[in-house]
Amino acid sequence: MVFPRQDGTKWTLNEKVFDNLMEESGTGKTERKLNWYFCRNFYRTKRIEEGVDVNLLAEQLGTSVRMIESH
Repeated sequence: MVFPRQDGTKWTLNEKVFDNLMEESGTGKTERKLNWYFCRNFYRTKRIEEGVDVNLLAEQLGTSVRMIESH
């Protein structure tokens, strides 16, 4: 889980919240066919660009280093 609440539980974000986030950021959700999974990919990409250790990133994302490196 990338963005847990302070108590460690998952956020329960619905499509309307995502729509509002996309609108406020000026991102065309419909044109680009974006969804919540793209936020995960964006997070992964930004952390890699910042030089975060790939082992830590794999642990945060609940995936393997191999999977991160292949994508």
